Amino acid sequence: MTSHRRSILCVDDEERDLQLQRATFEAAGFDVSVARDLAQVNGVLERRPVDAVVLDYRLINADPIHVAISVRKRHPRMPIVILSGFVEDIPEYFKRAVDACMTKQENAEHWVSTLHAQFGNQYGVGA
Repeated sequence: MTSHRRSILCVDDEERDLQLQRATFEAAGFDVSVARDLAQVNGVLERRPVDAVVLDYRLINADPIHVAISVRKRHPRMPIVILSGFVEDIPEYFKRAVDACMTKQENAEHWVSTLHAQFGNQYGVGA
């Protein structure tokens, strides 16, 4: 059986947050790409396969709703997980449009387990 590392795209406009996300998810076995705005998101999605998107809700350089719409147009079934310091500010309609929400204050284990859950047991990282 061939091992498949899940590939994720982390979208955040804060470099420090992107570094933390990359370190956390790579340590858990994910292949991680990063983007800071919609143009970079589209560039990554054109160049490489991505299994899920981890998206900050408060982006300075992009509207997260537009990012989510762009991802869904290309990949309707791709999981989108919000990772935000301000989950309480996210409108309910947007929470229902994505697959999961996490806070930046939650621990790394929670981030990883939430992401694993998006793939189901048979498709987990390294499966």
